[in-house]
Amino acid sequence: MGMHRQSKDVNRIFVGLGLAVMGLLLAGCSASTARPGIAVPTSTFEPGPNASYRGLVIEGTLVRDGQCVRLIADEDSMIPGTLDLLWPRGSTADVDPSGEVEVLAQDGEVLGVTGTRVQVTGGAGSSGSGSDCLSRDRSQIEVETIKAVS
Repeated sequence: MGMHRQSKDVNRIFVGLGLAVMGLLLAGCSASTARPGIAVPTSTFEPGPNASYRGLVIEGTLVRDGQCVRLIADEDSMIPGTLDLLWPRGSTADVDPSGEVEVLAQDGEVLGVTGTRVQVTGGAGSSGSGSDCLSRDRSQIEVETIKAVS
């Protein structure tokens, strides 16, 4: 009878330890530095050797406008002012701990970060789907290439 009671006690200890470990793991997950994502409007453009580049070149600064990333084009640009951006297909965006937004290509490469001056090549475009980040009152630029400039 003593052996039977002892094995039940050992089982309870193991169950208790297991639950404690799971609780610590879950607490660690909830305290992780997961970055909140934001939606970016995308186009059907995919960079690569067969891509059709349109050649429009605009310099300006990427800015965060609520949950959107916009380009404030230089005054001497072909299309000056605030522009909506259509990012290449599969692009996503994350908010970093400082509040800046990083737009990532489908392969994880950083395309742009808000607060950065960039040169965008592309062309006038329109999204196949609706987005709160696109306005009929602003020009939309389909991003083909983007690079940081000083």
